[in-house]
Amino acid sequence: MNIQKIQQFYTDWLGVKDYYHIMKSYVNSTSTEFVNSNTFLHGIETSKKIFRKEIDTKIGDMRLDVPVWFGDISKAKWRYVVLGLEPRDTNKMFNVERVNSKVFGAPFGADRWNINSSVRGKHQNKYFRVFEDQINDVNCFILFSDVVKFFHIKYADKEKNDSEARSLFNTYAQEELSYLKKELSLLNPHKIITLGNDAYKVVNSLIGNKYEIIKLRHPAQGGEKIAKEDLQKFTLGLIGKNSNINTLKSSISPLVNKKKILQITNSQKTSDKMTKTEVKIDINTYPTIFETGANVGDIICGIGYKKEKHLGFEIKLLDKILP
Repeated sequence: MNIQKIQQFYTDWLGVKDYYHIMKSYVNSTSTEFVNSNTFLHGIETSKKIFRKEIDTKIGDMRLDVPVWFGDISKAKWRYVVLGLEPRDTNKMFNVERVNSKVFGAPFGADRWNINSSVRGKHQNKYFRVFEDQINDVNCFILFSDVVKFFHIKYADKEKNDSEARSLFNTYAQEELSYLKKELSLLNPHKIITLGNDAYKVVNSLIGNKYEIIKLRHPAQGGEKIAKEDLQKFTLGLIGKNSNINTLKSSISPLVNKKKILQITNSQKTSDKMTKTEVKIDINTYPTIFETGANVGDIICGIGYKKEKHLGFEIKLLDKILP
């Protein structure tokens, strides 16, 4: 999988010029303003530092969010795409490049995910705190994007621009659907994580038949803590398209502190090796390797497993991690 091909797709589609090179030249700089991560925009090389100008928007401009990523897509074991609804024009410090009437910035202010950022309120860091574990995981490739990539600045009144954008969102989403499908076909994500109910409903209705869509609480407006907790459950394999979190917890909890083997077949039978507590787990709803994309020998939620010849799966408790 070639990140340069993905970069070129965004360049041709959205019309950026030096956008990626501007951000890349400021990554891991001595400045405390910008994201400090060796995984940010992995695969983008720049030979010189491109000065970052302060960019104001004006009536008639279009503000666009151009996707950014963390991780090496060619080596990552997990590929995630995080989708919000659409951009906004909130603060000129998030503007990276202007090309004619187009002003480009990173989704969720990702290039300024820094605890020392001088952005007033540092609201962009909510997203950083939620996804910090994933962006620092060498096994993960995680890309941040929006369903609709553009935001029209038609009026001097910000609220009026916001209101019109939201009212036209479904129309724009349908118009941009072919690009979204192309974007996802290039990335081939294992999971798509949507932020908030609105994003989940739209994305699930548009492409839910092809991809597994995960709904995460939006980190804004007091949702950061819940979003972080849900994301941890999701990465442990406890939240999935067909998973019931309460059922899984009650099923797995009795195994804690018991180093026993549970064999699970498609008929939901347990082996006679299981003692004391009999645990039945529906393999159709349990996050198997077919749903998670894991390989034989990997660890899911503190449980290691291997494929048997005809018994389906053998699950062995390796530690005392609670679901």
